[in-house]
Amino acid sequence: MRDQDPITVQTVAGDDTFLVTSHLGRSGSDELVVCFGYQGTGIAPTGFGIDFLTQRGYDAVYVANRWKSSYQGLSAGMLADVLAPLVQGHKVFTYGSSLGGYCALYYAGVLSARALALSPRNVLCPRDPEAFDPAAHPEWTHKLHLTDVPQSPHRPTIVFDNMHPRDSSFVRTWALPAYPDAREVHVPLSGHHTGPRLHAMGKLKGLVLAMLRDEALPDRINGFPEGSAQLATVAFREAMSGGDPVQARAAAFGIAGAGASSTVLKHIWKFAMAHKDLELCQQLVNAAGSAQHGGDLKATGILRAGRKMGLTPTV
Repeated sequence: MRDQDPITVQTVAGDDTFLVTSHLGRSGSDELVVCFGYQGTGIAPTGFGIDFLTQRGYDAVYVANRWKSSYQGLSAGMLADVLAPLVQGHKVFTYGSSLGGYCALYYAGVLSARALALSPRNVLCPRDPEAFDPAAHPEWTHKLHLTDVPQSPHRPTIVFDNMHPRDSSFVRTWALPAYPDAREVHVPLSGHHTGPRLHAMGKLKGLVLAMLRDEALPDRINGFPEGSAQLATVAFREAMSGGDPVQARAAAFGIAGAGASSTVLKHIWKFAMAHKDLELCQQLVNAAGSAQHGGDLKATGILRAGRKMGLTPTV
């Protein structure tokens, strides 16, 4: 950790839709990290990432937006103008999660920044830009495509759940056309909450600091403990997509024995039935019969199907 400095907090710009606030140490740092609030945070002088960064000696800027405005009141050009005096002489990063991750990518170009975007998404962003009617959606003021705003000379880092259909689609259709060389870090089964999942595992801090220090980043981070049902589920899905039923079966046994949800058990049951695997079926019946799933409809369905095969819980 760098030596801590007294922090000077100043309002840089703002109106009724956004607020830009600087958090600068007395001696300054070579890096400036521009952080963006996620949906629901509202207008405030500090928020996502600021304490973490300033406590470690990094200069930072917090960009807040009015709740549900999705930063539509702040164009890329406006942010570039208000931050011009601050970014000069700095190595600039943009950082955010969810809506903030969208912003980290959207504004990176005008700031020539290195973006770190966690699960980027903007719920107002049109799903089908080609059919977008501006008259019907006057609240949307940003460019429709990321390719329509200036591109940063630095490849961004996008951290997301590659198994999450909506987030994967947003990365694929919105972010990657502008940055085909983007560095992807996958956190399977973290859902849209990649940042909180990594934080819960104590892995977010190392990822952010590695980014700021230009250190190598992994292509994948496990967001769940070893031996967990979630990691076994990841292994099962990857084995299935790779056409490897042997590895899929091994992972399925791990799922059955690791306290998986009844939804996952039901999915694995279909695999076991398709392969006429009585040993795996017995393990799934045992799992469905545990106290964890008492009264659950999916678990009850597995138990009912098991009884028709002569299988009852043995543990």
